[in-house]
Amino acid sequence: MPQVKASRQRRLWSILFVVSVCVTVATWVAHPPAIVDLKLNEVRFGDLPVLSKALEFYTKVHGEPPTDAQGLTVLAQSFGQEKPSILSRIPKDPWIHDYVYRRIPYGKGYEIYSKGRNGLDEHGAGDDITEATKAYNCAEYGLCWNWFVFLQKLTLMVTAISGIVLLVLVVAPTIWRKARGPVA
Repeated sequence: MPQVKASRQRRLWSILFVVSVCVTVATWVAHPPAIVDLKLNEVRFGDLPVLSKALEFYTKVHGEPPTDAQGLTVLAQSFGQEKPSILSRIPKDPWIHDYVYRRIPYGKGYEIYSKGRNGLDEHGAGDDITEATKAYNCAEYGLCWNWFVFLQKLTLMVTAISGIVLLVLVVAPTIWRKARGPVA
């Protein structure tokens, strides 16, 4: 009788695993997870700090930030063998737009930002991605609470848990029986 109960448990866990895999795949195909927020982080924590550090170094060496006419391109220009370029190239944002550089009369003396997903220069407002702490539009960058995303994460978790339980109930006993050898 215990064999029948164990067999029934394995079958139920197998069915749960297969169903959860199917639901997970279906939800991810129907609505792929938003990677826009990863692009947002790439700008905020990747390109903007690198450009800012390069501008700080340029300002330290030359005494002042580049002019608006020079812009960021001056960071990739070589000034002879004694002064190689600060950056090998000026990156574009994840939407293939140039970063905006502008001299300002306060703070560091300049500002840099991405025009964001819509590609419009909103002077650091709107969906422009800046160095400053700022709230970004939920609809633009997929940063909202979303029941569908919650469902995706839940089904992924159920799939992982049922897969682990299935391994413990089916695979582990099989390995254990083979390791013990034939029972006398």
